Amino acid sequence: MGPKTQLCGMPKATGSSILVQSSNLITCILPNDARARRLFVTTGALKRIQEIDTVPGTSLKEYINIINSCFPEEIVRFYTPGYSDSLLDRVEAFTPQIPELFTDRVPSDCQSELTMENTN
Repeated sequence: MGPKTQLCGMPKATGSSILVQSSNLITCILPNDARARRLFVTTGALKRIQEIDTVPGTSLKEYINIINSCFPEEIVRFYTPGYSDSLLDRVEAFTPQIPELFTDRVPSDCQSELTMENTN
């Protein structure tokens, strides 16, 4: 078989057309199959879908939007490239809200309690 051989009379597909066709098939399965959705996440497929660079208005972009709509927004966001960095930025910018019971304490109070707990 040469590189231009067609299988079963089907035209030779390019990588991007295979991706579009595969995405189309996935959009038929995921909306109706909870187990398939779970596997799609646990196998890393949802993460890989988020990493695909697409052009707005293309079939592939529409299929990815449909795939994403099969999952809760927070899990799609979790697997979106750069999300972990934005979470870390939020951690660094976060100001903890300490319960009132502890607001009259100073850091040295906390240190002495830790020392006492470790010695007991």
